[in-house]
Amino acid sequence: MRARKRMSIVPILLQPRLLTIKNRWLKSGKRGLRELSGAALSLGLMYAIYSSTLSTLRDAKLLLPQVTLDPTIPLSVMFMTLSLMISLSAAVSAIGALFLAKDLDLINATPVSTEGFLFARSCEVGLSVSWMVCIFAFPSLIAFGAFYNAGPIFMLAGPLLCALFFAVAVCVGMIVAIVVASLLPSERGRPLFLSLALLAVGGFVLYMNGFSTAETLASEEPIYQLERLTSVTMNPWLPTTHCAHAITALLRGEYTIPLLAAIESLGAISIGAFIMRFLCTLLYDRGLARARRTGTMFKIHSRAAHRMSRILLPLSSASTRAIVTKEYKVFSRDLTHTVQLALLLGLTFLYLYNYQVLQGPSNVSEDVMAIWNIFLLLSNIALGSMVVTSICSRFVFPSISLEGQSFWLLQAAPLSIREVLKAKCKSWTLPVSCIGGVVFISGAMALNADLPLVLASCAAGVIICHGLVGLGIGLGAFFSQFEWEHSTQISTSLGSFIFMMMSMIVLSLNMVPLGCMFGAYLLFPELQSAPDSGLLVLSAGLLSTYLLNKGVARWALSTGAKALQNT
Repeated sequence: MRARKRMSIVPILLQPRLLTIKNRWLKSGKRGLRELSGAALSLGLMYAIYSSTLSTLRDAKLLLPQVTLDPTIPLSVMFMTLSLMISLSAAVSAIGALFLAKDLDLINATPVSTEGFLFARSCEVGLSVSWMVCIFAFPSLIAFGAFYNAGPIFMLAGPLLCALFFAVAVCVGMIVAIVVASLLPSERGRPLFLSLALLAVGGFVLYMNGFSTAETLASEEPIYQLERLTSVTMNPWLPTTHCAHAITALLRGEYTIPLLAAIESLGAISIGAFIMRFLCTLLYDRGLARARRTGTMFKIHSRAAHRMSRILLPLSSASTRAIVTKEYKVFSRDLTHTVQLALLLGLTFLYLYNYQVLQGPSNVSEDVMAIWNIFLLLSNIALGSMVVTSICSRFVFPSISLEGQSFWLLQAAPLSIREVLKAKCKSWTLPVSCIGGVVFISGAMALNADLPLVLASCAAGVIICHGLVGLGIGLGAFFSQFEWEHSTQISTSLGSFIFMMMSMIVLSLNMVPLGCMFGAYLLFPELQSAPDSGLLVLSAGLLSTYLLNKGVARWALSTGAKALQNT
C-alpha cells in the first residue's frame, strides 16, 4: 500500500458502517422491528446461558461438596474455544474487508493513512465478530461472578479484560488474512486451503492419539481423552491460560495478576498493530492484485455450466437451471468461500474422529445398553445437524443477500419471488445433503449400528438437511441486506445468528419423532426379529420427520417471499 498523507480520517471510514447499523435499527420500518426481535431473542439466549452456567456451578458444588472448584479450567476451555472461533471468523471477515470490499477503489484514491485504514477495518472486523463475546463469554463470566460472590469491580473489570484479550484474537485474524491473501494466488487458493485444513486435522489427531497405536486408542477410556484435551487448554504458555488465571484472581479479589494480564494484552495489541502495519506496507498491493485476479482452477465456466445443468436437472425449467448454475458459479469464484469451506471440512473431520473414540459402557444390562445406543444415535443426529447448520449459515443463508444491488434483475424476471427461492433451495439441497449424508452415515457406522439404523440415520440426516436449507433460504430472504461492502458482512450479521438459533429449535423438534423411532426399534427386540414391523417403525419415524421439515421449509420460504415482496 503506497504512503498516504496522515490525517484524522478514521471516523469518516467508520461513519458509513455505523450509520448503516443505525438506519437499519431505527429508520427502516418493519425491517427495524425484525432487528429488534432478533435482539430480544439474543438477550433471551444470554439470560439462558447465564442461568444454565450458574445452575451447573451450583449443581457441581452440591455433587462434590468436599472439592474446591477451580474456575481456571472451565474458563481456559471457554477462552480457547472462543479465541479460535474469533480468530478464524476475523480472518474470513478481514479478507473481505481488506481485499474484496466494493469501496476499496474509492478509499485507495483518497489521502487515507495506512494506520487509519487498518484501524478502521480492524474495528469493523471486531464489530462483526463481537456478538460471540457478548452472547457467550459475558453471560458466563457474570455467572461465575455471581457464583463466587464477586464484587462490582469484577463485573466491570472482568468483561473489559476479556474484551482486550479477544481484541488480540482479532489482530491475529487480520494478520493471517493479509498473509494469506498476499501469498496464495486466488486460482490456487482452494487446493492449498484444503491441504492445510487436512494437515491441521491430522496434527490434532496425532496429538490426541499421543502417537500411539490403534489398539492403545481403542483401550483408552474417553475420560482420559477428555483429560488430555483439558491439559492442552491449561498449557501455561498459552495466552488463554493467562487470561483465565487473571479472571480467577479477580474472583478472589486479587488485582496484580489482572493488571499484568491487561498490560500483556495491550502490549500484544500494540505488537499486532505494528506487524499489521509492516505487512500491509510490504504485502497489501500484492494481496489486492491476487485477490482480484481471475484464475482457471475450480472455476465453473458458463458454457460448461449450462451443459452440466441440463444433464443434472433434466426435469427442471430453464429459469430454474439458470439460477442453479449462477449459484454454483458465484460460489466457485468467491475466495472467502474457500477459507470457510476448509474450516468447515476440518470441523467435520474432527466430529467424525471424536465419534470413533466413543466406547459403550461395559457390564450393564441389555436395557441400559439399548438406552445408551439410543442416546448415541440421537447425539449423532444432533451433532451432525450442528455441522450442517454451520455450513448453511456460511453458504445458504447469505444466498439471497449475495445478489446485492442486482437483485432487481430477479424481481424483473418472469418468475415469482417464491419460485426464485425454490430454485435457490434446489441449488443447495443436493450439495448440503451429500455432505450431511456422509456425516450422518459415518457417525452411525462409527457407533457399530445395525444396517437398518445406519440407513435410517442417513435418511433422517438428508431430510433434516432439506429442512435446514429451506430455513436458511427463507430466513436469509427475511433478513436480507443488499447494501454490503463485502460478502462476509452477511454471514456475521444478527440474522445469521437468529438462523442458527431457529435451527437449534428445529433440531429439538426433530428429536421427538427420531427418538420415538430409535427407542421403539431398540427397546423392543421383537421388532428387529420381524423385518416388516421394524421397517414400519422406521418408515413412520422418517415420514414424521419429513413432514416436520417440509412444513418448516414451506413456512420459511413463504415468510421470506412475503418479506422480499415488500422490499
